Order: sequence, then C-alpha cells, then structure tokens
Amino acid sequence: MDVRAHRYRLSAHGLEGIELINRRGQIDVARGEVATVPVQVRVDPIHLTRTGVDIAFTLQSLTNPALQITETGRFIGPAVR
Repeated sequence: MDVRAHRYRLSAHGLEGIELINRRGQIDVARGEVATVPVQVRVDPIHLTRTGVDIAFTLQSLTNPALQITETGRFIGPAVR
C-alpha cells in the first residue's frame, strides 16, 4: 500500500454471522515486506441461502486508517437443504 511499516486488521463481511479466524491477530508488515496470512472463514449453515456466496475481505491499516482495501472472495458452504 505504501513504503512504511504498518499494522493491519483483516475483516470479513457479506454474510450474517460470518467469523474470520486469524491466528496471527493484528498483522505487522515491515516496510517493503509482503505478508502471507492464512485465515479461515466460518458461518453457521443456518445463515446460508445457497451453497456459494460472495463475501468481502477488508484490510485496513491501524497506523493510518485511510489506507484500506476491500477484495471479494467466495464462501463455499455445505449444500442447502
């Protein structure tokens, strides 16, 4: 996003009850570094109306809240009955 070190928060939204599991918590990225952060997304199946649902991930700098980016992803859940 820029050339300074930042501390980031990653969040997920787009489904009721969505939970982002990020074992690292806040994400510290040094200047010029690229970070890989494995995460999981969990949703209670009661909130699913279909098997595949678009969700969004937002990465926001805690050191400069004006720096943020949102990208879409796809949540693939169990078959809806």
